[in-house]
Amino acid sequence: CPAGTTQVVSGVCFVTKWGSQGTADGQFEIPWGIAVDSSNNVFVVDTDNHRIQKFTNNGDFSGTWRSLGTSTGQFQYPLGVAVDRSGNVFVADTANHRIQKFTNSGTFVTKWGSQGTADGQFSSPVDVVVDMSGNVFVVDNDNFRIQKFVADTIPPTVTITSPSNGSTFIAPATETINVNATDNLGIKQIELYVNNKLSGSDKSYPYSITLTNIPIGVYNLTAKAYDIADNTKTSIPVTVNISARK
Repeated sequence: CPAGTTQVVSGVCFVTKWGSQGTADGQFEIPWGIAVDSSNNVFVVDTDNHRIQKFTNNGDFSGTWRSLGTSTGQFQYPLGVAVDRSGNVFVADTANHRIQKFTNSGTFVTKWGSQGTADGQFSSPVDVVVDMSGNVFVVDNDNFRIQKFVADTIPPTVTITSPSNGSTFIAPATETINVNATDNLGIKQIELYVNNKLSGSDKSYPYSITLTNIPIGVYNLTAKAYDIADNTKTSIPVTVNISARK
């Protein structure tokens, strides 16, 4: 065995251990799933504490995200965990009958699934894995099947519908910028940029942002749309002129 380890059986050497029963950081109540990312961080599904805990490769605690419930980012008896090549963390949120995706530090990204037997639905999913191409495989336990999902890479479409390109208004102007955005899975939000500077955002359809007291000048307007998988698209620019009253 390497230095600092102990042989427990032929060819197997014990290195270290961590954890005890409890609810504090680094403690566990029925730890179940485990995954390791490309930086050797270790993610543990702490099932009865309804949380994910993150550790260094040597077992030093480095973070957790937890909350019992059914809302976005919450868990009910999660069991499986996987990490993709980009470090995103996928959790089989078993009693909520869904898969949730988080960044490497635990920020919620997206979720899918509900209880049922149709394609994309689950009945107690207990494990999840991600292959090198980003395909997600789920053990849909009580439906007696495996389901495969492919990452959404289709960007949204986005257009500034009004004002039209070349429009002229009198200063100081107050104008509402209307944006149309669509996506195969759904739009998360749109952002409006004025001369390449972020000037507002909207998360609810129909998308619009009102600019007030616009001074004299020429303004380049673009809208950027985000879908629920964080694919983005920027609209064709629209130029408007704000002129002095004659």
